Amino acid sequence: MNESLEVYPQFLRHEEIQSNRDETKFHPSEATNCSLAVWFLKRHARGLTLLKPAPQHANLLMIFRIGHLVHHWVQGHYVRTGICEPNGIEYQILDEKRGITGSIDLLTKEKVIDLKTCSWKVFSGRIPKHEHIVQTSIYAHYTGRDWIEVHYIAKDSGKLWNWVEGVDTEAMGMLPVSSEQVPIRVAGFHPREDLVYKAFEKFAQIETAIQADSPPDPEFSPMEPASPCSLCQWRYHCRDLMGRHHPSLGATPVELNG
Repeated sequence: MNESLEVYPQFLRHEEIQSNRDETKFHPSEATNCSLAVWFLKRHARGLTLLKPAPQHANLLMIFRIGHLVHHWVQGHYVRTGICEPNGIEYQILDEKRGITGSIDLLTKEKVIDLKTCSWKVFSGRIPKHEHIVQTSIYAHYTGRDWIEVHYIAKDSGKLWNWVEGVDTEAMGMLPVSSEQVPIRVAGFHPREDLVYKAFEKFAQIETAIQADSPPDPEFSPMEPASPCSLCQWRYHCRDLMGRHHPSLGATPVELNG
């Protein structure tokens, strides 16, 4: 086996051990997610229900993990080249009052930098994406930064994989990254405070629904072919819930508190 490929299992175990994301709180990346899915997730994380999420599809899980791995390499390079100080990597934010927490990929004195591994379709399309504007604007709100850069990295590019195959385990975090070697597009913009407060309002509404044990309306429908429901870990419970009002879905109602 190529030595570079042996990095993956080692890194995945490290990620599993190091993972300490507090799912009881809201995360900026959830600001554009379906309110009902977030409601299910937070109730599960807080021990308010026995309902459990469906397992992530193995291919999707690997995509996420490889994305984390690429993040790790690029972050290391940005520190080595002086773009960001070590204490700006995975910079933590916490708002106890609103119940919001998260980590910023890279924070410099001037700006928020967020890394997004993406498909070539997204990479070559219109950027930045709306959900990324919202997420990073929340980061900028809490850190007082007035400029944001989202760095899009095409993970399914041959250039990226040619780069990955040259990785040595001792060189992780010390790799030469440039736009010539790895396809990176940078979208720079000022934060949108209007979107930040809309996100705060949405989180507050979900929190109220959690406390009232009353599910919010879903923002997507599993009946729509283009909806993200097929990838949602709560899709089956959502269908059960919707089945009470839409028997044609053929769902079997379940108790919300498990």
